[in-house]
Amino acid sequence: MGGAPGAGKTTIARPLARALNMPLFAKDTIKERMHDVLTENGPVDLAWSQRLGAAAMEMLWVLAADAPECVLEANFWTGHEGQNASLRALSEGGTLVEVHCSAPRDVVIQRFRERGVAGERHAVHPGLTLTPERWEADFSGPVGIGRVLEVDTTVPVDVARVAAEVRALLG
Repeated sequence: MGGAPGAGKTTIARPLARALNMPLFAKDTIKERMHDVLTENGPVDLAWSQRLGAAAMEMLWVLAADAPECVLEANFWTGHEGQNASLRALSEGGTLVEVHCSAPRDVVIQRFRERGVAGERHAVHPGLTLTPERWEADFSGPVGIGRVLEVDTTVPVDVARVAAEVRALLG
């Protein structure tokens, strides 16, 4: 489950994992829990957030390698070679289906900003911004490793339909 921050990944990932009867491994859930365990909720700087984000991604790969089927949820970057090598390694063991949450750039950026203003983000995500340039460079399309299912999140998503399409792509 991929897409830009604010694209709707987490909103869809939880019910999709339940509909598929698969465990959900979500990067931000792991990152936030590690932060809570390793700190006393003091100030968070960008370097700490990025270190925990990298560690959380490594946990995704470890968990996914041992799960015959699972849903991974993160903001996978299209040009991140280390991450893409890990995705390719997972695809060697079976079929990889990328559910890519998409919406127009301006919609995603606005959602991201509103989420920050509303205080909906955990403290481990300090003042991050999503610029049009960053969206274009890293999140404007699917990673494209494995089979791809595009999901438009500007309209209500029929999770049962998405689950059926994922099952069909898995064969």
